[in-house]
Amino acid sequence: MAERDAQLEFMVEHLPAAAAYVDFHRQKVRFNQVVQAVTGYSAEELSTLDDCFARLFPQHAEVARRMYFRNRQRWSDQVLSLEIVHKLGEPRTLEFRGYRYDDHEVWLLQDVTERQRHETELRIRDRAIQSTSEGIVIANARQPGNPIVFVNEAFTRITGYGWEEAIGRACELLCGDDP
Repeated sequence: MAERDAQLEFMVEHLPAAAAYVDFHRQKVRFNQVVQAVTGYSAEELSTLDDCFARLFPQHAEVARRMYFRNRQRWSDQVLSLEIVHKLGEPRTLEFRGYRYDDHEVWLLQDVTERQRHETELRIRDRAIQSTSEGIVIANARQPGNPIVFVNEAFTRITGYGWEEAIGRACELLCGDDP
């Protein structure tokens, strides 16, 4: 049994995702080592539910606590987005999944801060490209015939080609030959 416990502990500690075990009756929380990278806090600093609420939600600890106890009844694979504060004071966005087992819970946490930042940047760029009055065409120069992979709305207005007609066609057919 000791060998199996050691194997399980090794597995949990070396998961590539942040994971926690919660003993609900004692309100104790045990995190794996990835949590420190995600939150900046050591497992000792987040050893109880109160520690988690106070440190990760410093401005809204009581609100976070109430939401946790209200929502924990209906998690069942629901992905929640949590806005936490890293130990260094930086805001972070985590995807949270909670699984309930009688008097215990398992939490899986993933830091999605960078992914959300990139998605926001892409949306801003897309809006800028779509809102310009100039026709924009992006072709894949690495493939034979330089197939078109993107056109903006101005291109479709100017040329009369819909995006579904343009995508995949040779750039030369719609854009003309390079002189």
